[in-house]
Amino acid sequence: MVSLHDIAKRCGVSTATVSAALNGKIQGVRRDARARAEQIVAVAQELGYRPQAAARSLRTQRTGVVGVLLMNHSGPGGEAIHPHQYELVIGATNALCAAGLGSMLIPMDRIGGDEHRVFQQQMLDGLIAFGHLSDEVEQRAVSLGVPVVWADSHRLDAHNCVHRDEAQAGADGVALAAAQGYRHLVRIGPPQQDARWWRERDIGIVAAADRLGVTLSRREQGADTCEAAEVLQAALGSHGALLCENAYVLHGLLAAVAASKLALGCDVPCVALDDSATINRSAPGVSRVRFNRHRLGQRAVAMLLAALGDEPQASQVIPDTIVAGTTLPALT
Repeated sequence: MVSLHDIAKRCGVSTATVSAALNGKIQGVRRDARARAEQIVAVAQELGYRPQAAARSLRTQRTGVVGVLLMNHSGPGGEAIHPHQYELVIGATNALCAAGLGSMLIPMDRIGGDEHRVFQQQMLDGLIAFGHLSDEVEQRAVSLGVPVVWADSHRLDAHNCVHRDEAQAGADGVALAAAQGYRHLVRIGPPQQDARWWRERDIGIVAAADRLGVTLSRREQGADTCEAAEVLQAALGSHGALLCENAYVLHGLLAAVAASKLALGCDVPCVALDDSATINRSAPGVSRVRFNRHRLGQRAVAMLLAALGDEPQASQVIPDTIVAGTTLPALT
């Protein structure tokens, strides 16, 4: 690794002079001094000098690192059961890299005896918090005293929040089915929750169904599991379709249909209110309302960069995209 001492030795000057030249502190003085500064910069570039992050942080009072905080409720074996969050993370970390910032991934859902060291030391310039974190974790994040952007969380603050338009997604899913002639929707999803995403999607679904004359029923499903496709088909009747409430249930439905002799669409009509990068690749024909999680992560970074510049932005809502697909054939 090239050091200031190496550059100073090559140029025949002191390390203090090298430091001043590389930090632009010799501009506006004598012509010969400016020429020497340009020579020092050229030598530094030739040698491949890269400033040390630690030294730069002492000078600027910035670490150049942003924390990416996300929930990590885990299953019996310790595995993460919210894998779609990582689509958000990829969008955010790519945007941070493009902005010349590093990122620190902080997966946690509660504060315990093994509290993450980021909460014990001043290590971050800012924080992006993804998902529905516990109140305790949120309060601890705020206590760091750095700008925080809340992305895809239950918070609806006036500034520094970015989330999906869940109510519109629910309404759009019902409207897509109604336009194809379906008058009954069997909702399949997890047990009813107090999470913001579930409440708002439910409001959108019920309001649109009332407006369009669509009746609703509901069957609870587990995460990434689903009832047999034949059982769900029998529940639809002649004018019904399935309404998958989230991507996890859609994964389960796709597996259930694959294990049967039925086909999604002609045998089991379906519209989904969410998807994932995996579904986009493996089952692109699913009729669905989708969100670009990658773009949401990018939007969160743009909002944080504005906050770091002391220009907090008003909270934003990410719109959905309707994918007509092939799993809602028109009823004759």
